[in-house]
Amino acid sequence: RAVSGYRQKLSTEKTLGNPLPKIQLAILNSERKIPERVLKPKIEASEVAPTFEEYVRFTLKEGDNVLIADAHFRPQYKFLKADKVRYDYIIPMEFAEHMSTEFFKKVG
Repeated sequence: RAVSGYRQKLSTEKTLGNPLPKIQLAILNSERKIPERVLKPKIEASEVAPTFEEYVRFTLKEGDNVLIADAHFRPQYKFLKADKVRYDYIIPMEFAEHMSTEFFKKVG
C-alpha cells in the first residue's frame, strides 16, 4: 500500500493515479527545507517530487497527520466498516472502473 500510494500520488512516474501536490509540497518542504514559494511551481510542472526515502522519513516523523487527509493513504479499516458491511467483491481502486464495468456485464 505504501509503495502504490507513493508511485500513484507522489512520484513523477506516469500511473493511473493523480498526483497530490499538497502532500508532495509538505514532504519536500519538511525533508529538503526548500521554501513553499520555490517548490510549488516546480511541483505543478512535475519537475520535482519527493523520493521514496523522503516519503518514508516524512511518514515516520509526521505520522499520519497529512497523509490521512487523502483516502488513498487512510488505513482501510477506518472506512471499510468490515464489521458492519458484508463485502462480496473487493476491487483494487486503480482498476475499479474497468473491473466494475466487467463485473456489471457479468451479473446483469
